[in-house]
Amino acid sequence: MRAFIVPQFGATGAIGERAKPEPGEGQLLIRVRAAGVNAMDPIIRAGFAKDFMEHRLPLTLGLDYAGTVEAVGRGVEGFAPGDEVFGAVGKPFFGEGTFAEYVTATAALAARRPTNLPAERAAALPTAGGTALAAVDALAAQPGDTAAVVGAAGGVGGYATQLAALRGLRVIAVTRAEHADYVRSLGAADVVDYSTGDLTEQLRAKAPDGLAGIIDVFHDAQGLLALVPAVRPGGRIASPSAQGAEQAFAGQPATFHAVRAALDRVAELGELAAAGKLTVDVEVLPLEQAAEAVHRQSTRGNRGKLVLAIG
Repeated sequence: MRAFIVPQFGATGAIGERAKPEPGEGQLLIRVRAAGVNAMDPIIRAGFAKDFMEHRLPLTLGLDYAGTVEAVGRGVEGFAPGDEVFGAVGKPFFGEGTFAEYVTATAALAARRPTNLPAERAAALPTAGGTALAAVDALAAQPGDTAAVVGAAGGVGGYATQLAALRGLRVIAVTRAEHADYVRSLGAADVVDYSTGDLTEQLRAKAPDGLAGIIDVFHDAQGLLALVPAVRPGGRIASPSAQGAEQAFAGQPATFHAVRAALDRVAELGELAAAGKLTVDVEVLPLEQAAEAVHRQSTRGNRGKLVLAIG
């Protein structure tokens, strides 16, 4: 089968041939139609996560997919060949991913794709959307509360902006000025341009009584600490990417909450998208441009989600 293959850490990667996999116990074999590109993909390619999870070289990147069930493994119930599904691969290692014509994936993390949700949009949902769901949950904010989303025009941030607004929060989107109209279209009530001055002071000006919480997909632990004065006492800061922030927040008036993607909630995301309640903004590239897509993902300046069309 055709696949995007990275022979060693730090290599650019190229299209090559890999053996078609067979589904193991609890797995589906998927004929991939589209694969979402995520922030982890350039990290995996560079080898930055090799001390935290097993990597199997040569690497085929990709965490998310939409496609057709080709075969089911032992013990799988509720799916059959021909089903149109989407989800995350859910493997305990990296290297056998979705940037390929076929992939094996954990059946428990798959959901049927709504008929009015195109594969390219479904593939953009699992990891980024699941992370956004977990982050909004972590804030534990109430309708009418004000929360900020840092990185609101990106994949996770765009979903978080929408999901928070759907729950009745007043969302202040932190992004570049050129994305202001876009994030407002996602439900943001106000916008802060992080490049025009001190971010903490700008947020305090927008929410003088303090924010109920902040979802931040950009800053490290020290950057998050700098935002604490913008949060009311007892408020929460949620992030999927700040290593070591728990220790840094000891004794702070705001609490830090590490976020992991709620990969078991893809059906919920699909239902929201199919109902028109969740905008899935994608730019679709062919599999042959996987290296370019991964590079662009590493720049963190994209609007919405990058997706690879495969079959």
